[in-house]
Amino acid sequence: MTQKRILLCSYPFAPAGGPQSLRWLNLVKILSERGWQVDVLAAKPSIHDSFYDESLLKELPSDVTVFRTYPGIYYSLKHIKKRPVRGFSKATVEWFPFGVQRGNKLVKSQKYDAIISSGLPFVAHLVGYFLKRKGQLTWIADYGDPFGFNPMTSKVKRLIGRSIEQHILKKVDGVVVPLEEMRKQFLEFYPFLKKALTKEIGNGIPDMFQQIKPAHSSGKFVISYVGSFYKGDREPTQFFEALNMLKGNQKIMDNIEVIFAGNTEQRYIDYAHQLKINDLIQFLGRISYEKSVSILKGSSVILFIGSTWDYYHFQYKTAEYAASGRPIMAIRQSPTDCGIDFIEKHKLGLVVSNDKEEMARAIDRLFTLWNNNALESSFGRFPKETFYWQTRAKEWEEFLLSIMSRD
Repeated sequence: MTQKRILLCSYPFAPAGGPQSLRWLNLVKILSERGWQVDVLAAKPSIHDSFYDESLLKELPSDVTVFRTYPGIYYSLKHIKKRPVRGFSKATVEWFPFGVQRGNKLVKSQKYDAIISSGLPFVAHLVGYFLKRKGQLTWIADYGDPFGFNPMTSKVKRLIGRSIEQHILKKVDGVVVPLEEMRKQFLEFYPFLKKALTKEIGNGIPDMFQQIKPAHSSGKFVISYVGSFYKGDREPTQFFEALNMLKGNQKIMDNIEVIFAGNTEQRYIDYAHQLKINDLIQFLGRISYEKSVSILKGSSVILFIGSTWDYYHFQYKTAEYAASGRPIMAIRQSPTDCGIDFIEKHKLGLVVSNDKEEMARAIDRLFTLWNNNALESSFGRFPKETFYWQTRAKEWEEFLLSIMSRD
């Protein structure tokens, strides 16, 4: 195949973390190996950004060029010093003029065969739209979450977002989403989209996942959670109360250890102190990818907290949780949580509601299985071979070539 050149527009990119950034870091590595020339247009992250992870730079191929632009004054002021941030700033749109300006220069000076925009945040799709108009290039929008019908935003934002999204999607050449259910939603909300020009390509796990060794065992029953908490959505309060209910079970109290790795707001740490369960818990803060996987693999049980929002969503970390080979205690808060459905389908653990009594019973049951050396044999195994990024990159390559051939 003659080498093809693509421009990826992604607000966050290594060393910035986040689901879409990690998705494309892995895809870029493999596409580069398969002969694609990839340039990346991204916002320049602050070292004080809670998503900043310098170790990600080690994974970036030497032949991939990243053009980093000014993210905007609000972002710059917000990250003068380090502090926890919930998700992406609402002001990511301020990157738009800087992304378009630099992108226009790149499109003018380089011979790109296609543009790919990656969102969230949605601003990357706006940049992709204007670059498409400038260079008349093939443009594919890769979605982590929808914009116009995302229930995590207000009704007003959804109304405005749907109008904007509808307009730009009329100019897109292809749309990629991580779930078949979400693809059906896009086709329903935007009937002008052609089914053949949409594709489901999920997230994956990197080859290095297999080589990462489990964290050193403490000899205790370890429950771990790797990720962030979100007020009003994924919160640990009921889980804390479940632990509090188990104080009367001395055997569990003497042998349990809970690890939280990720951005944790002070109010949750304070609540653990208030319940006097803080001695059972380690709050590690944000850690490297390798260390987080090591913790997952070394755990007895992994805690998965589903979203409260009733819409189709598959948390990025679901596949990695499953691939760790450890049983999962999954908390369902919505009937349409694809991550929970996946865990149930493959019998990877126990699914409970966000109820402290139900969770306490589940912890007791899992502890008993662990204590009787029957934990691993009680649950199914995840077919991780089909979820490696090599497979996902091949799917992307095939879709790219099929869209480009239509021009």
